[in-house]
Amino acid sequence: MMRAHLLAVSILFVVLALQSTPVRADINSEMATLVLLGGESVQARRSKDGACACPRIYDPVCGTDLSTYANRCMLDCQAEEMAARSIELRVLRRGACDEPIEEPIEDLLEE
Repeated sequence: MMRAHLLAVSILFVVLALQSTPVRADINSEMATLVLLGGESVQARRSKDGACACPRIYDPVCGTDLSTYANRCMLDCQAEEMAARSIELRVLRRGACDEPIEEPIEDLLEE
């Protein structure tokens, strides 16, 4: 099983080196799945022990709680925890909360 993980991680590094679009690896005890992040919505993944597993990719998003999350997956994990307390957390915009807004306001409203 350890060999399978090493092989999966090796494949991931090769793909990351060749790929210009960020990828996410979801590795469990049996297989690795690569998911292109592109413009798609990213859902948080949970490991078998229930821990949230997110990629180590810095693609910051600003949440409606005005906190900056390293990526959409990290925000989704926090949103799941907050939803259990009946608090809604969504993406306010791409980029860190303290960065100036560079997108036209119409683009923000369409998301």
